[in-house]
Amino acid sequence: NSLEEDEQRLLRFLSEEPILNTLDIPPVPTKMGSGRMTIRTFQAMIHIESPTLATSKLVTNIDPNLPLIPQSLLDFLMKRLCGVLLSKLQSAAKKVSKDPVTNPHALKMREERDFYEGWLLPKFQGVCKIRGWQMPPISSFELS
Repeated sequence: NSLEEDEQRLLRFLSEEPILNTLDIPPVPTKMGSGRMTIRTFQAMIHIESPTLATSKLVTNIDPNLPLIPQSLLDFLMKRLCGVLLSKLQSAAKKVSKDPVTNPHALKMREERDFYEGWLLPKFQGVCKIRGWQMPPISSFELS
């Protein structure tokens, strides 16, 4: 599969997420000095360092629509926001391996086997094979 096909499949998977239709999104604020953040692009590069370690790099183009706040403060806040996001993702991943039976993310992985086992897992297995690593067990799927 080409990178473009992989991106399209990932976008289809994310856009078909039924929970998106249940979100209660409030109306656009109308008060002076308030507004909605505009996210133009959000890209993540994940570099697999070992079978159990990966580093992440986020590249985003976000306009928080806060014209009265200095750019240096906005840059600091956006970096912190990305750091919190990565921390939350790491915490969620650890919770999956600690409780693969009842963890909501592990349950979702089993519901979406086509994506996780059919698309994502072969890519990780390929990296392990190229680098000569032993493939770690995937606790969300190995429940026996």
